[in-house]
Amino acid sequence: EATSLVLPICVDTGAIAPVEAVPDARRVTFLGTLFWPPNAEGVLWFADRVWPLVLARHPQARLTLIGKQPPAAVLDRVRRLGSSVEITGYVADPRPLLAQTAAFVVPLLSGGGMRVKVLDAWAWGLPVVATPIGAEGIEVHPGQDLLLAAEPAAFADHVSRLLDDPARRRELGAAGR
Repeated sequence: EATSLVLPICVDTGAIAPVEAVPDARRVTFLGTLFWPPNAEGVLWFADRVWPLVLARHPQARLTLIGKQPPAAVLDRVRRLGSSVEITGYVADPRPLLAQTAAFVVPLLSGGGMRVKVLDAWAWGLPVVATPIGAEGIEVHPGQDLLLAAEPAAFADHVSRLLDDPARRRELGAAGR
């Protein structure tokens, strides 16, 4: 007789303090290994299809991509967006950047398994905007503990609202945590 067992992936919120967010946060942050094809694909979709819509409403916003070994294709395409985008590479302690984050984005379009980056963002108390695939494998309550959008315009709307509303950022971040 076969027996199955669920082994949850979790983070220790007792050991991870929430980030002290600045009230005038203008940063939209992606954190993940950029050479992993689903991350690269999602970042390029976000940069090409979503970021211009966000920038049209929030010209002072800054997209920050944190992750090691970004491939040349990602670097080349994202750099065309100019000074509104920062590619940091690997960062040993991302907390100073996360403190300036108005929206933590998980724009994945493919891949499988649980998205540990969502759990990390929640542990830090950050508001998350994800595609349905970006939140796959996690019991989520859209609108309560993160925002979901599959289409560029809806994704940009969620990010823009978070850039406008520090109270909503705190509410989502606290609910996720």
